[in-house]
Amino acid sequence: MPKGIVLYKSKYGSARTYAKMLAETCAFDLLDLTKCHINKLKAYDIIIYGAGIYAGKIKNINFLLKHLSALKDKKIIFFAVGVTPNDEKWIATLKEHNLKGYDLPLYYCQGNFDMAKLSIFDHFLCSALAKQIAKKAPETYEPWEKALLENTKAYTNHISYDYLVPILEKIHDQTAS
Repeated sequence: MPKGIVLYKSKYGSARTYAKMLAETCAFDLLDLTKCHINKLKAYDIIIYGAGIYAGKIKNINFLLKHLSALKDKKIIFFAVGVTPNDEKWIATLKEHNLKGYDLPLYYCQGNFDMAKLSIFDHFLCSALAKQIAKKAPETYEPWEKALLENTKAYTNHISYDYLVPILEKIHDQTAS
């Protein structure tokens, strides 16, 4: 049985929730990225990293990317968490912005959103961006723009185990080969 770890970086809790669900399901270790040293990861066969998306970037993804040569014999899987509905175009955009030049799996999990719990800075940014988006014709909204407008009006929770199924399938495929 391969030894695995689920690393996460979570600002508002959705990435941590998904990481805990994955770790429990797979019987993998769980660790906040802020407590991780690259040498610790050498003991694992499978490394999963999940984090929130901020301005199109997966939080702290460069920690693993800059150490890929030290982890070349490991199976590495990424997942990103945000409020945009899951679709192929969105995942392709995330891959382009975060994993360009890397042939690594990336999955997307829709999380929760609560304007009332945002930091003052994040609240200001989301509010200002929502005001700008609202000036556009609704039929021109990108999926992330529509999601931001909808989510700034009320608390939303889209966390679902269903988003983990493709990740679990990938883990199974990698451990079977």
